[in-house]
Amino acid sequence: MSNPAQTRKRILDGAVRAVARHGISKLGMIDVSELAGVSRGTLYRYFPTKDALLIALGRFEVARFWERVIHSVNETSDGDERVRVMLEQTILHMHEHEALRRLLNTDPAFVMVSLRSLFPTIRDELHHVLAPYLEQAPALANSEVDAKQFTDWMTRFLISMYLFEDPDPQKMVDGVTAMYRTLISPQKSPPLSLL
Repeated sequence: MSNPAQTRKRILDGAVRAVARHGISKLGMIDVSELAGVSRGTLYRYFPTKDALLIALGRFEVARFWERVIHSVNETSDGDERVRVMLEQTILHMHEHEALRRLLNTDPAFVMVSLRSLFPTIRDELHHVLAPYLEQAPALANSEVDAKQFTDWMTRFLISMYLFEDPDPQKMVDGVTAMYRTLISPQKSPPLSLL
């Protein structure tokens, strides 16, 4: 018999598959129990309501996303490359995650409410990952924009990329990386105007 942590994870994995198949509004607890391979009694023992399940699922998915990003970033030593890897993993996660993509089509209001409530957490986590590298960027050191403001902007930008996805994720990665490098590169003097 599996332990409680394994059963909980199994239920949440089943819930992700159920959301990818049905969306949130049409999601039934029976769908979750079937896809998780657990009885309805077991499901309700762990999550007595659909709302309780959805709250836990949101936390589970955020933790899984950051685990993926942090693991990839920690395998990279160069600071600038770490930012590129973080951007790449964020975009690929959004593109590959069937439930996230399904929610945009079936439950856009739920997506917007969730993003608004999760925005401070996403921004703060992103800042935690990026701050050491952004604080070393010469352009930010000599700018009115600090690392926290830059991270706030980057978070808003990444969320818009989720909402308005390009069908080619690598094109998105390359574009965001180029934009990031342009923004943090040292400012060039503006050309002298002709008199």
